[in-house]
Order: sequence, then structure tokens, then C-alpha cells
Amino acid sequence: MNFYYLIMIFSRLRKRTIEKTTQMSLTKAVSSIGFAGVETVWAIYMSSFGLTESMIGFISAILIIIMFMFSFFSTIILEKFSEVKIYLVSSAIIISSLFIIGYSENFILFLVIWTFLSIAQLVRAESFTILFRDESSDSDLEKNEGLLFTVLNLGWLVGPLIAGFILLTYGVSFVFVSSGVFILIASYIFYSLKLKEKVKKRDKIDTNIKQNLKEYFTSEKLILPYLMKMGLEIWWALIYIYIPLFIIKNGFQESLVGFFLAAVVIPLILFEFEVGTHCEKYGFKNFFFIGFFSLFIISIIAFFMNDFMWILGLLVLASAPAAMLEPIQSPFFFRQVSSNDEEKYYPIYITSLHIGSFIAKFTIAGLLLFFVDKYVYLLIAGFMLTLAIISLRIKNEQTC
Repeated sequence: MNFYYLIMIFSRLRKRTIEKTTQMSLTKAVSSIGFAGVETVWAIYMSSFGLTESMIGFISAILIIIMFMFSFFSTIILEKFSEVKIYLVSSAIIISSLFIIGYSENFILFLVIWTFLSIAQLVRAESFTILFRDESSDSDLEKNEGLLFTVLNLGWLVGPLIAGFILLTYGVSFVFVSSGVFILIASYIFYSLKLKEKVKKRDKIDTNIKQNLKEYFTSEKLILPYLMKMGLEIWWALIYIYIPLFIIKNGFQESLVGFFLAAVVIPLILFEFEVGTHCEKYGFKNFFFIGFFSLFIISIIAFFMNDFMWILGLLVLASAPAAMLEPIQSPFFFRQVSSNDEEKYYPIYITSLHIGSFIAKFTIAGLLLFFVDKYVYLLIAGFMLTLAIISLRIKNEQTC
């Protein structure tokens, strides 16, 4: 079904009848090739400075805290400036940063530039998501999100393979440069779409961060999307930060990292559009519970396995239940807020990504100081079970 739908997309593209949301999805796919390349080599690049897995985890956690703090101020940026302009300016910062990293081997300079890059990536993602929501009709939101993640993950399939080839042939620095080129191409395509932003009437800019936080976290209907997003990011931190380090630690070639990360997205490509199209029938609650509980079971199995290659295969299969979670995260949030409150609450909601990533990176880094690698899977199992139980609080009327 996914591939048939993609064929229909390209057929419509040739006839120039393609929808704006589909065009935006295609630009996201191109940029995801670049970001996937960066994710593939980030931990490897950090380890080249002689850092241990724990040190990399702690540094990554500190960067997450910086992004978390900035997220609260991004509400002002999103409400005050054009989201199209925010997207393009932040893209320019990201591209420039990747080019500089590619031609520099100074660790301190890398950390400084990466901090600015991370902040730019944050507001870029926020502006794109809100634009995508505003371009989607209420009836097509989940389907469009399913398509977005299906096409996006095609980029995450190709990206690690390209990064692995460049890494083996030219070295890690060229991976950053090539990633910048892909993001540059995506930004040009995005600019050519000439998107017209939705007019939203506001009496004032929501600059009272404390009040915004109070309103958000005193509403259970907003807390639940936050926790569901946070839970999935805990899982992805394991996959994209620590598993590549474990691969190198177990004596495998760096190219295996690219092949593993490419394989991880195959189940996402196969199932995420189907989840988006069937969300209305089965509801958010069922997808969230089954997805998180399945990841709990898989983590427990991984803990008792001794063959690392079998563990990698199991983690690839784990992307099937992850596919039940990823495409419905944003729709679950947007179903709880009005159009005028999207810029106000979405930056707070997206901090769940940083909190989830921080929790995973910090706790795993701490655990590795005292225990062997396999106990990481037991830790993740505890997180996944907790989120599965919390998902049961989603009310049946909170449907897609």
C-alpha cells in the first residue's frame, strides 16, 4: 500500500496536481538524508577525540539541556516572525555550521558550533511542523502525517548508506559537508513552494513563559501527548546514540553503523502510512499502548540475549512497534489545541523530545559507569513499560 501510494504521488507530481503537504513531505525527505548522515557519524566523530561512551552521553545531555531552555523562548519567535522565514534562516545556519565542522578538527569549536546548529534545528523543525499542520485539513491530518513520516524515513534509509560510503571513502569530515549539501537542496525546494501562511489573529505575543508553562502542565490532555513523545525519544536515543557506540565497542567496522541505521527505518517505511490511515478506526490509545508494550517486551528479550548481532536484528524489528507511535505523535498533540494556540504550546510540547533524549542519555551514561552494556536494555524496558501504563489514561473519546 505504501509503495502504491508513493507511485501515485509521483504520478500526480508529473501532472502538477500534487498537494502542498505532499510537496513539503518530499522536501523533508531530502533534508532527512542530510540529517541521517549527521546522526550516523556524530557519535563516531565524538569518539575520535578519545571520549568514552559515558562522556559522549553526558556531553549530549548538556546540549539537550541548552535546547530545552531555548525551546521556551521559541514561542516568541514563532508568534512574532514568519514561519517560512524562520525555516529558511535556520536552514542557512545549519548548512553553514555543517560546512565549518567539515573543515575543522577543533573540539571546542565543534561544541560551540554544534550548540548553535542544535538551536537552529529546533526552530526549523517547529516552524515546519506548524506549517505542515496548517496546510493539512482536519480530516487528512493523520493520513498526511503518516505519509510525511513514510517519505521522511526513505531519507533515513538512504542517508546512513550514503554516510557509510562517504565515511569509508573520504572520512568523517566529508559526511558533514555532504549532509549540508542535501539540506541546502531541500531548503531551495522549500523556498520554491511559495507557501502562504495561515493568518492567525492574536491580541498580543505570548511572552509570559511562566504562564504558558503553567497552562500547559496543568492540563492533562496536554500532558499526555508530552509523555508519549518523550517515551519514543527515549527509545530513539538508544538506537541512534548508544547502539552505534556498542557496534564499535564490539569490534565491528564503522560501516556496520550505517547499515544498521538504514535497516532500522525499513519497518517505519512499511507501516507508518498504514498507521496514519487507520488511526481514526482504532484510536490513539490502542496504538500507544501496543507500541510501548511491544518495545518493553523486545527490550527484555534483548537483555537476555548474548549474541550482539542477534540483538541488532531484534532492534531492527523493534521499529515495527515504533511505527505505531511515530506518525501519531504530532496529530495527538494538535487534536488537543486550537489553531491560534499552536505557536504558544507547540514549543513546550517539543521539549518532550529534549527531555526524553536527556533522560535516556544521562541515565544510560550513568548506568554504564557501573554496569555492563546489557543492563541498558533492562533500563529501557522499564521506561517503555511505564509509558505503556500511562497510555491507558488516554480517554476513548481522544480519537484521531
